[in-house]
Amino acid sequence: MVTPKLRRKDGRLTVYGLACGYVEKFEVGGKILTLWHEGGTVYHVRLYDLDNHTRVFWEGFEKLTEARKLFDVTKKRMQDAEIYA
Repeated sequence: MVTPKLRRKDGRLTVYGLACGYVEKFEVGGKILTLWHEGGTVYHVRLYDLDNHTRVFWEGFEKLTEARKLFDVTKKRMQDAEIYA
């Protein structure tokens, strides 16, 4: 019997890992970015400002590829903002 993998070779969570309740997170400069799966077909991407205690955005997607695209673009912008801060 093959055990399903929680992570891909690049370190990202698999569909199985997300379905098991694991969350991808990235935190920098007082902001935390998360990607997680909520039962059914919804994948959530949320950016929260810890310093101001406010949600910057919270988007839901039916396709993981779309959710990952928003997560990756936002993560890159957060990294760039930290470099130039």
